[in-house]
Amino acid sequence: MLDLRKRMEAILKKFLLDNKLEGEYIVKQMTVYDMVAIKFKNLMEKDLSQHRVGVYGNGKLTEEFFYCLGYVPETITCIIDQNESDPIYWKLEHVPIIHPGIIESQGLDAVLIPSKKYEDDIKKTLRMSGFDGKVIGIHTWLGEQGVDIEDEFYLYHSLGKYRIINREYVKFVQTGNVLKLLSTILGLLFIHDYCHAEKLIDQHIQITSDYREQLQELKKNIQCVFDEVRQEVVNRTTRHVMLHLVDSLSVEALEGMPHLKRIERENFSFGNLISQYTATRETVMTLMTGYQILEDRLYQRQYFTSENRGGGSLGI
Repeated sequence: MLDLRKRMEAILKKFLLDNKLEGEYIVKQMTVYDMVAIKFKNLMEKDLSQHRVGVYGNGKLTEEFFYCLGYVPETITCIIDQNESDPIYWKLEHVPIIHPGIIESQGLDAVLIPSKKYEDDIKKTLRMSGFDGKVIGIHTWLGEQGVDIEDEFYLYHSLGKYRIINREYVKFVQTGNVLKLLSTILGLLFIHDYCHAEKLIDQHIQITSDYREQLQELKKNIQCVFDEVRQEVVNRTTRHVMLHLVDSLSVEALEGMPHLKRIERENFSFGNLISQYTATRETVMTLMTGYQILEDRLYQRQYFTSENRGGGSLGI
């Protein structure tokens, strides 16, 4: 089976190295979340693997922390919250919510604080409760690991990446700086939105000779891989296509779902090809049909409004 995602990532990596672009702002911004996920896994699977751990906060940040990990570690024994009677709205099972006042009775070795904004306040609350174990504010801890970020960690994922890319594109429109256009192209390639990226590659080639040959070669390499994918579809005896478009399920969770895993293995799957962003539906259509179906719809306002924050279906 052709591993399209790895092929595309190898093409992008070579382009960055050959043109000494790996230190660019957009590259660093696109890789922050991946670095955070790796650090979180090291924290839970190595540093705290023998600890009983609590997480402070029954809210979105704790949910995002587990989402970033891809699973809920067995070492997590409770969630700590002032409103311990509130249910865990994302249906986490077998992990109780406790009040900070009874934390001493839980035998915890460490408490994680996912919130950057309230980290100091929560640390004071824990100390006042008498807890004398490890208290780890994950943003401070990330900084100690060499990952300095200004915002809450989850904002570097999902639609947040599109907003970063959009800002670069807006700067190009406002200033005419072609380096901002190149930055936009790189960002789109990082999130596997090849359809938009190809359109902007064409635009870049038309307006400047900078990186012209390199971008032409990049586009050619992308199209060659797409051709291989379409040929593999044609050659297969089955015609099933499986898209993993699930908001609350990490792809890693498939390991615990043998039926879905079997379907993925036996059929043609795009599970590791695309992101969940709404705009990538054009990439899937282009990939399957061989036609660049995107017209003049780059960065429509509705892609970036507060009403369009979810991953959701690609609507195809």
